Amino acid sequence: MTSELIAEQDRINRELAERFPDRKSYVLPTRFGNTIRAFEQYPMVVYKCDTIEGWGRLLAVVPKEYRALIDSAKAQTDFWLNFCCLSCFIFLFYITQAIRIGCFRSPWIAVLAVGMAYITYGGAISAAKEWGSLFKSAFDVFLPALQDKLHFSPPTSKTSEQQMWNKFSQVIIYRDPSVLPPRVGQQSDNKLKEPENEEPENEEPETGSLDQTSTQIESSNAIT
Repeated sequence: MTSELIAEQDRINRELAERFPDRKSYVLPTRFGNTIRAFEQYPMVVYKCDTIEGWGRLLAVVPKEYRALIDSAKAQTDFWLNFCCLSCFIFLFYITQAIRIGCFRSPWIAVLAVGMAYITYGGAISAAKEWGSLFKSAFDVFLPALQDKLHFSPPTSKTSEQQMWNKFSQVIIYRDPSVLPPRVGQQSDNKLKEPENEEPENEEPETGSLDQTSTQIESSNAIT
């Protein structure tokens, strides 16, 4: 395979990762929606951690400075998207009014609105990519801190790590405590509590003690 083909393959893989979700069933009809859906699926694909429920837990360990960066990137995305919606509204308002009065005056308004909608839509997609990059980085960097905060036992492999977050996602989504991953020290605590919960074994009384008791009873009867 030549270097040109390798570079083209890398470009396509990168574009697929940034612009489309991992499953065909998740594909949306717009470029902006697919860009959002692409980075939303990142925690589930890489770590098997639910994005919506997991994000609320992850914010507990994300520093304020980093959260400010994420909020700033999201604000820029909202700005471009709102500007695009405003441009579309101006275009539709112009068309409806022109049809109502039966005259298309100042057609440059419609042309300008379409041009602004196209530009701002591209800006919203670019801003969404920057927002998604920070969003994905938050899971990469701070997910181990969340694991420590939850006192989960350290995973020994990538597979065990995915199983841990998958089980935790099931807990917070389905409210199923039976699949909660083990916490650090939980096993040792159970071992310490086991002797307390165990019932004492039935021990047979010693023969000497029975003979002694019988002798004491016979002595008492003789005295009586």
